[in-house]
Amino acid sequence: MPLVAQSDTATNGQDGSTLGVSMSAYGLGRALRYAPKIAGVVAVTIAAANLAGPGSAVAGSRARVSGCKPAPRPYSLATPSKALLSVVAALGEPATAADRAFAREFLAALAADRGRFGGRITFINDFRLARVVDGVSYYLVPVIQVSCDGSKGSESIAVMSGGSGFCCDTAPAIAQGNAAQSFRSGPGPANAATTFVTLVPDGVASVTIDLPAGTTSHYPRLPDGKLEQQYNKAYTTTTRIVGNLLVVTLPGAAGRFDHALTLQWRNDSGHVFRTFSHL
Repeated sequence: MPLVAQSDTATNGQDGSTLGVSMSAYGLGRALRYAPKIAGVVAVTIAAANLAGPGSAVAGSRARVSGCKPAPRPYSLATPSKALLSVVAALGEPATAADRAFAREFLAALAADRGRFGGRITFINDFRLARVVDGVSYYLVPVIQVSCDGSKGSESIAVMSGGSGFCCDTAPAIAQGNAAQSFRSGPGPANAATTFVTLVPDGVASVTIDLPAGTTSHYPRLPDGKLEQQYNKAYTTTTRIVGNLLVVTLPGAAGRFDHALTLQWRNDSGHVFRTFSHL
């Protein structure tokens, strides 16, 4: 069954790209029925075309890069580099049935794309389910970025979840606390809460998040045309890391995160060893 889509309010990536999905149960079923078998890989889908690189035009599960060279084979049977695996141990975990199912559906989307997929090459044997939060599955997808001239860039990691995601974080970016961050409305009523997601390196057991008090503006608009105003109290929480992925629900609309956001990385003993101010 495909993951349930959620609304995105502010999803950003290292290259400015976002990931989305859209496969009905019927369409997904048809894709799986005709899915290719590659090196015995049996593993979900968030439409593969949404991994297309910057500047690509996405329509359904197809992506065409105008003026670019034909994309290389969009998947690799190789293993990600030691550099990437040394920062994100979750990628080195043995593949589970869920991982293999995800890869199988992804391959089905590639097959439906008929070779027009572009922008990135995925390590098809190394999709890993990092965690499940509030019924939403979050997958780590190692990729290689490909430019319009066909040259390959750095290995990095995309995060896919319930109809969206973000890309792409290299090993140095993750290790230095510069991984992309995703802010999505919900769960619950619009503007009441925001789900914050980002990758962290090995050694981070938990993260403390400090949000200052402040007023934010967000939709819907009021009768006078102005955006609705919302006051948010100061808020602090500490959340456990699972699968190298921080996933936490914070109070307030995504617009709240236009203000300063402080993150503290903690080790297994609870000691703070890195502090970052974001946004």
